[in-house]
Amino acid sequence: HAHLYDEAFDTDREATIERAQLAGVTRFILPGIDASTQPALENLADRYPDCCFACVGLHPTSINNQWEEELALVQQRLHNRSYVAIGEIGLDGYWSREFIREQQEAFYRQLVWASERDLPVIIHLREATDFLFEVLDRFRNEKKVLPQGVFHAFSGSTETYERYSEFVKIIK
Repeated sequence: HAHLYDEAFDTDREATIERAQLAGVTRFILPGIDASTQPALENLADRYPDCCFACVGLHPTSINNQWEEELALVQQRLHNRSYVAIGEIGLDGYWSREFIREQQEAFYRQLVWASERDLPVIIHLREATDFLFEVLDRFRNEKKVLPQGVFHAFSGSTETYERYSEFVKIIK
């Protein structure tokens, strides 16, 4: 998981990739953030198809008043290109909870798309555990299959992880 397409790497992107490969890192998952970063992400994946793999997703900290338009672009991209995962998606209550309900809806929809396409997810969870379980309960109630994936920026406790693990066992 690396945001190598970020402009912070513009001056040494190739050298960074080369150093990582010399250190034994052979693959990079490039998680999506929003429409502003997706073209650079996809260009990098196209430029390095053997080591850089594109994802698409709407990051929770990118959710604002235009979240539905951003989410529509994610859905459109899913029809136009192959991705290795949907992410980075999830919930973030650390920076702000102003759009937490919108984050939940965006997270839910992206989980549905991942489930429908049998794609893994990259879940960002920070200071929003209770909101996560509200979304997962909705999945359970609608009898949807939770996609596989990884947590990134997980701020939960051991108990939260155990609760999540039990939830996954129930759904599968």
